[in-house]
Amino acid sequence: MYDITNVGDFKIFKASKTAQELYGPLIREVRTSNEQFLETFDRPVSEKTISGTFVYAHPPNYLGSPTLTWTESRWRELMRDVKALGMDTVIFQAAVWNELQECYYPSKAFGAYKSWNVIEPFLSAAASERIKVYLGGYGSTVGWSANVDRETAALEERACVDCLTELLKYREVIEGFYFSSETAYTGSLNRSKIASLNRIYRHLFEHIKAADDTLEIMMSPATKFFPGKGDEMLKHWLATLDQVPIDILAPQDSIGTCGSRLSQAENMYERWQEICRQLDVRLWANVEIFERNDLAAQNNSITATPERVTAQINLASPYVEKLVCWEAPYYLIASGDVRAERLARRVFRRSPSSEAEISAREKISSHV
Repeated sequence: MYDITNVGDFKIFKASKTAQELYGPLIREVRTSNEQFLETFDRPVSEKTISGTFVYAHPPNYLGSPTLTWTESRWRELMRDVKALGMDTVIFQAAVWNELQECYYPSKAFGAYKSWNVIEPFLSAAASERIKVYLGGYGSTVGWSANVDRETAALEERACVDCLTELLKYREVIEGFYFSSETAYTGSLNRSKIASLNRIYRHLFEHIKAADDTLEIMMSPATKFFPGKGDEMLKHWLATLDQVPIDILAPQDSIGTCGSRLSQAENMYERWQEICRQLDVRLWANVEIFERNDLAAQNNSITATPERVTAQINLASPYVEKLVCWEAPYYLIASGDVRAERLARRVFRRSPSSEAEISAREKISSHV
C-alpha cells in the first residue's frame, strides 16, 4: 500500500492514504506497549554493541540522507564517522530499485533506468577506510509473494541474476552480497510460496557461489510476531532455506516498523537461533534504531530513544553473533538532529573528541 512520489530528482515509496489510516493507530499502540515494557525492563547493559550499519543511495521510502552525488571524499567522511561509532561493517541496501526505475552503478542491464554512480566511490572509500562491505543487489517490493504470476516472477528472477552478474566485478573489494528483496513469514504456511522461494534462493545464491565461493551471502528478513505460531515460523524458514547456500541471517527486529514489540523479541530470537542452528547459518541482528512517526511526511520516522535501543541490544545479544542497524547515516549521524546526537552519545562508542563535540551541541540545543 504505497504510492511513488518524486523527491527532488529521485523517487521514493510513500505510504498511501489507506496505509496511513491503517497504521496510524498501530504506531500509537506499539509505542505505548514498548514504553510499558521499558518501565519494568531492568537488565545489565550488554557487552555487545551495534557494529555495523546499512547505507544506501537513498532510502527507498523516506528522504533520509541521500548520497546520489557524493564523491569518494564525502563517502570517506561517512566511513570515518561509522568507525568512530564502533562499527566495522556496512551493508549497501540496493544497487537497483525496480519500481523506482533507478540504478546506482554503471550498468548495461539497467541502462533504461535513471542512474547515478554511487557504488564505485562508496566501495573505494570503504576500502580506503578498511570497512567490510556487503553489497545489496536488485531491490524490489514484489518479494515473489504467493500472488505474483509466474511470468512476473521469472522476469524478476532474471533481472536479479543480471544485476548480480554485473556486480560480481566488484567481488575483490567486498565480503559478500546482501539479498535486497525482503520477505517474511506472514502467519501461515503456504507450501506453494515456500517451494517457489526456495527454488529462487537456490538459483540466485548458487549463481554467486559458482562465480566465487568465498563470497558470503546474507539476508535480513522481517520479523512479524504471530502469537502461538513460533513453531510454524520455524518450519516456514527451515523449508524456505533448505539447501540454500546462505551464510548469514540478520533478521530485522521490526521494532521500528511496528512488526514486533519489545515484549516479543526474546521469543522471536529463540526461534531465529534455532533456525540458524538447524541450517548451520550465522545469526546477526538488524536493530531498527528508529520509530515510526508521521507516515504522511517525507521523513516518516524519528530516531528512537537511547532507552529503547539499549533494550533492543540487550534482548538480541544473548542469541546473536553480531548486531547491525538500520541505519546510521540519517538516524545516528544526521547533523543537528538532537535525537540522533543523544542516541550516538549514550549508546554508541565514540572517540573522545566526538564525545565532547556531541555533548557541547546537545547542551546548546537544550537552551534553544
